[in-house]
Amino acid sequence: MFASGMMPGYAGGGGYPGGWGPQGGAAASGCAEGCVGGSGCVSCGSTSSCCGTAVGGWTYGVVPEGSGDYIACTSYKYVGMGSGNVALFPVPAAGGGCSCWWSMCLLWLLLPLCFLLFNSTTTTTTTTTTPFIPITPPPDISTTPFIPITPPPDVPTPAPGPPGVCRVFGDPHVITFDGTRASFYSMGEYWLVRSTTVWIQARYAPTPVTNGLSVVKEVAIGGPFLRSSTGEENVLRVSSLAASFNGQPIIPGFPDQFDSEDPAIQVVTDGNGELLQEGRQGKGMHVVHVTLPLGVSMQINRWNEPGEGDYINIKIEMSAQPEQDGHCGNFNGDPNDDTRPMIRSRIGTTGVDPAELMFNVKTPVVAPNRPDLNDCPTDKANRARDLCAAKSPTQMADKDCMIDVCFGGDKFADMTDYN
Repeated sequence: MFASGMMPGYAGGGGYPGGWGPQGGAAASGCAEGCVGGSGCVSCGSTSSCCGTAVGGWTYGVVPEGSGDYIACTSYKYVGMGSGNVALFPVPAAGGGCSCWWSMCLLWLLLPLCFLLFNSTTTTTTTTTTPFIPITPPPDISTTPFIPITPPPDVPTPAPGPPGVCRVFGDPHVITFDGTRASFYSMGEYWLVRSTTVWIQARYAPTPVTNGLSVVKEVAIGGPFLRSSTGEENVLRVSSLAASFNGQPIIPGFPDQFDSEDPAIQVVTDGNGELLQEGRQGKGMHVVHVTLPLGVSMQINRWNEPGEGDYINIKIEMSAQPEQDGHCGNFNGDPNDDTRPMIRSRIGTTGVDPAELMFNVKTPVVAPNRPDLNDCPTDKANRARDLCAAKSPTQMADKDCMIDVCFGGDKFADMTDYN
């Protein structure tokens, strides 16, 4: 903090104007001029006595303006008696003697001097003071009350509706999901269930004992709900004699089982199940139980009696799916719109479009030059069935008989050459 020659206690007075050094003798202007209060100075060899007190050295101190002999600058400069703001003060000597180290006791007096030394100039300087802007400390998180964050509620997945049952049996008769009875007579491939998720198609064809009327020969299951996780399409097919998954044979034995993980499918064949068709009581059953995604399950009863030919009965249990329709009805809770004519008016009369067919070959639906029995009104078709069955030695209505009765009149049931 001090320039060379300013530290008290240095021998000699070369650094002090007027010849005063911290341990030097009287200046050229006289000893008395260096004493505070006008007392005289007496020499004591290398020390001095001022005002009757032993002086160990001298140091600078701040005095009122106009009463000092010096002003503060880079180094002390003598400016004349009473013209400065810094004066010399005596430092008492230790033990009454003269010691320069006593000046260290007054070092605290030099702290203001240091400030003036480095900040004071002989010219006036305008200082711009930056206003004090208090900084608000961050809140103490330990005292901040805990406010729990409530997550948004999960959007629930709509629960499936109550399951319904569709049964398909005979030549073929259908009890729809909404409980309506409808019969479909033409051969071909038709939709049992067509929705945006579930696809179930059935192949209708006659057997030797059905007199040209169709039965269900095979069922195919596929569509979006059977896609694998990698987007591959899958088709499960079951007939009375065979079954396949994507063209590969499954369940060749009896009983037997097939499982798929992607998509989740289980196929089990055994002798247990619901009897779906009258006249089958007491016969041994071969049943295929199919468990599918979306809670869809199926029971497929296989029949292959001697002299009858092979066919199947089907029971489908599932919940209603978006945009659903087919021979099993639209599953909208209204049985009145599931009659055969109304279903055909919605899904068409020519069967499954070839672009959506899950079978390998599409069967022609309508024989040439013959009316389609499916176009017969329901009440007339039921009467024709009863009349033709009563005239048949096998008690099974003939398709040609029914067509003639429906479109020509009851008298055609009396013809004896249909069988």
